[in-house]
Amino acid sequence: MDGSSIEFIKVLEKAGIKEQNATKSYFEIQENVVYEDKKNNVEIAAYPLDEFRTTVMVDYNSPVLGSQHVTLNEISDFKKYGIFYIRIYEPK
Repeated sequence: MDGSSIEFIKVLEKAGIKEQNATKSYFEIQENVVYEDKKNNVEIAAYPLDEFRTTVMVDYNSPVLGSQHVTLNEISDFKKYGIFYIRIYEPK
């Protein structure tokens, strides 16, 4: 894999969407949830919010790569941002 999400996107699109006649269950974050692994310099946090948003930041501790981040405000942005990263990093 090249580090992008293209292979996941291809498989999901091939599988397609099937509507299900089932009650949806939702998990709502009521308070801040934070996990830290100081040994490996890892932090994962989830905060309550009234709308969908996910932000991911990765820092490779490298002067070449630096830190990279993306924020998705709509779940449909996943494919758009996935393709954006593919176009930048995909080998020619």
